[in-house]
Amino acid sequence: MSQDQVPRMNPPASESFVVVDVETATSDRASICQIGLVRVVDGVCVDRWSSLVNPGVPFHEVNISIHGITSVAVQDAPRFSALVPELRQRFAGEVVGCHTMFDRDAFDAACDLHGESPCDVRWLDTAEVVRRTWTQFARKGYKLNNIAAYLGLTFQHHDALEDAHVTAQVLLRAVEKTGVRVEEWYARTQ
Repeated sequence: MSQDQVPRMNPPASESFVVVDVETATSDRASICQIGLVRVVDGVCVDRWSSLVNPGVPFHEVNISIHGITSVAVQDAPRFSALVPELRQRFAGEVVGCHTMFDRDAFDAACDLHGESPCDVRWLDTAEVVRRTWTQFARKGYKLNNIAAYLGLTFQHHDALEDAHVTAQVLLRAVEKTGVRVEEWYARTQ
């Protein structure tokens, strides 16, 4: 079985969702410098997409030390506004998961900064799903790297595509454990 699939005892009826993650150049959430996105259909990752983003601001050393992305790496990358049409298309009609609402807030802030209307998205906080699925993470320890280690999932933390992919796997494991589908998780967490 590939790393993209999670074994299921009783596969749910057809469902799909998207998971997204971003990295930022500074503490300003609008300074997105990388976006990673995966689409999952019926428990299988069917699409991976990622892009570096030129945030148009100097990078802070603290952020570089976290993700390793520099201003040199993004100098020829598109600006966020150039990627918005692609993102809107990839988000259309889907529940969009992110581990904590940092990513949602970053998208909203970047849209505002670049004069774009916010993306019309049904956001699902996968950290909230984790907190409700595994009681030992209800109050603390639900950071992505902690839950991934608990579930035996390996990844390169703070690479947006890797983070999105492992977040999708965490969400699939929560669906497997609880029998609660992604659409229902969305309804329960609003």
